[in-house]
Amino acid sequence: MADEIKNEELNEVAGGTGSVDVAAINVASGVASARTYTVQAGDNLTAIAAKFGTTWQAIYNNNRDIISDPNKIFPGQVLKIQW
Repeated sequence: MADEIKNEELNEVAGGTGSVDVAAINVASGVASARTYTVQAGDNLTAIAAKFGTTWQAIYNNNRDIISDPNKIFPGQVLKIQW
């Protein structure tokens, strides 16, 4: 039963995809983790932050090496998302 619950929790963390990556396991276990997100057309930092449960300020601060203005991000940019 406990394994079944853990599997369900991990699947939920992984977005219900049925596949769990290391970042998802780290989030489930409370370990700080980073992953990347590739900016798509129409994205903004606020919307990206909402997807990952963080703030646009955190994303901006973690990516100051590639983002000079938080209002100007471009499709194809690969952002580091810290949890």
